[in-house]
This record gives sequence, C-alpha cells and structure tokens, in this order.
Amino acid sequence: PAARLVFVGQGPLADQLSRLAARLSVREAVHFVGGQTDVREYVLACDVVAAPSLSEGFGLVLLEAMAMGRACVASRTGGIPEIVEDGRSGLLVPPGDAGGLATAVIRLLTNPEMRREFGRRGREIVEARFDSRDAARRLERLYDTLLEDQHSRRQPRRLAVGAGEESFERPRAPAIGKGSKDTMSARETVYITYDGLLEPLGQSQVVSYVIGLARRFRMTLISYEKRSDLVDRARVAALEQRLRAAEVRWIPLRYHKRPTLPATMFDVLVGVLVALRVTLSRSVWLVHARGYVPSVIAVWLKRLRGVKFLFDMRGFWADEKVDANHWVQRSIKYRLAKRWERVFFEDADAIVSLTEEGVRAFPELGYRISRDSPIEVI
Repeated sequence: PAARLVFVGQGPLADQLSRLAARLSVREAVHFVGGQTDVREYVLACDVVAAPSLSEGFGLVLLEAMAMGRACVASRTGGIPEIVEDGRSGLLVPPGDAGGLATAVIRLLTNPEMRREFGRRGREIVEARFDSRDAARRLERLYDTLLEDQHSRRQPRRLAVGAGEESFERPRAPAIGKGSKDTMSARETVYITYDGLLEPLGQSQVVSYVIGLARRFRMTLISYEKRSDLVDRARVAALEQRLRAAEVRWIPLRYHKRPTLPATMFDVLVGVLVALRVTLSRSVWLVHARGYVPSVIAVWLKRLRGVKFLFDMRGFWADEKVDANHWVQRSIKYRLAKRWERVFFEDADAIVSLTEEGVRAFPELGYRISRDSPIEVI
C-alpha cells in the first residue's frame, strides 16, 4: 500500500494510463513525469527499476540502472537476458505478462535484502562486462582489421549461429600490436552520433569510447545537441576542454525534433555537408556511424568520397519503433527506415552489434551482407 509508481517517458499510452490510474483510485500513488533528458535522479530515487518492453534491442536504461546499483525487473526479450541475469541481478518475466510483472516487482519491494544483493551483483556485471575501456579496445581491434583490409583481403571466420541453424560468416578482428597515431594511421576517423554528448547517454557511452579510441586514432566527433543543452555554456566549455585534452576534434550540430520527418531530413543534409567538408579538408579513411540517422550520412560519404563505413547499430530501430507503438508498420517512416536499413547492412565495411541475439537475427533479414565484413559485439 505504501508503494509509489513513477512512469518516466512520454509514449502513446500515457494519457490512457493516467485515466486508468484515476479510475482505479490510485492516482495519488502513480506519478507521470513525462520525458526526461536526465533520468538518473529518478533511478536513484527508486528501489526497483522496471522495463516491461515487448521488444528491446539492448535495454540501455537497464544497464544504467544496474550501474547505479538498482534491482531490475524486465521482459525476457531481445538482448535483455544478455544484460539482466534472472535471479542474480534482477528478475525476468515473459513479454506482455502483466501479472508476472506485478508479482516480480512486489517480490523485490517486499524483500530489501534481495534488492540490495541484486543491486550489488548488477553493478559488478556492468563493471566486468560493459566497461568503456574494454569497448574501446574492441573498437580499436575492429579499426585495425579495416586498416589491414585496405592492403589485403581477410579470410572470414565461420560462426555457428546455433544448433540446426544456418551458419553465418562472421569475420572477427585479430589482436595485433599497438602503435601510435602516427605509426598506425595518419588519417582521420569521423565518428557521428545522433545522441547528444551533453546528454547522460552521450557522456557515459560515446565520449568515453571516442576518448579511448583517440589514444591511437585521430578522431573527429560530430554530434547533434539539443538547444536546451547548448545554452549551458559552462557544460559545453567543460566538454570542449575534456575532448581537446584527448586531442578529439568536436563538431556539435543542432538537433531538430519537429516536424519529425522533415526535421530529421534537414539534420541529415546538414550532417552530410559538414562531414563532406571534413573529408575534403582532412584525409579521412573511416566514418563510424552510431545508429541509423548517422548511417545515412555515412552511406553518402562512402559513395561520394570512397571512405570506409562502420555501421554501429543500436538494435533494429524501425521494428522497435513499431513494437513500442510509436510507428505504424505500413507508415512512410517505417518503410523508409527499413529501406535504409538494407542499405546499411549491404554497404557496411564492418558492423557492430550490441548483442549476440542481434547477430543471430542477421540471416533472417534477407539482406546481402558481405562475407568479408567483420562483425563485433560490443
């Protein structure tokens, strides 16, 4: 009876859920805080973090919650079981099982010792398996493979997708000796992200990765920042100083949200022009695109300038939008995203997936993925 439920986010069911809470006379115990740029304060204020996704590529919110020592309840779908270990760092329930979700949440709320133990183990898992330094090392290895491929063809290594399933070619990057920026590559790598570096996700993921890569590779980082973040000059200056100290060149662009499709198309056009200028003024060899929108820019750069393209996918974005009821499957946005998705997979010189589950789904897509394109799970 003393429990409080906090909904963070603004989805299509928000109004319906608010009316349901009022009808059940629990409105005072249910709080709708809408979309938030920084969810850390809400995660820290909670005893349990629930992510009842019907479909989920990776579940970064769970990763962040575990890093903060919070017990989690989540759906057993997509790549989530690779993050949350059922009965060890959280509890997993079947997707769409409302009763199972409620039972799991109540079980944790009424068992403080279990919550503390799950929180401790979750933090240990994040530190051991999702360390940004380890991710940067894996990306270094992938970059090395692409550098080698400029001079010679690599023989692919076969990966068995699963028992009784079709085998899928998955070349992996070799471990090779480290060198300096000058000895390994005097040329520039352009890293493009649609996530703002001034947002929590950008800080914890992108900035850490790129700074790690900058130890060996010359990095230009292009990001899309919200206006509300750019007006905070102190934070912008602090980030500029941090990146400059790591010898990372940062080009922040304005992010535009509405109207959705025209705004995104405008952002892509600006990104292509800015990145094209970088490739013309510097000797760029690789464009590392984090997500779908940056990958549109990378494809254009590959075709215009002949640079290599690394497709760093964040899950199957279009299908996740449909599963979350943000898009309709027959909509123009969905069909356009799926058409570009095919281009990304077929044009990519290398692919990064967040989970092994994602890699196992590649053969089902029906795309002509090159057997020579290395694939890494990071």
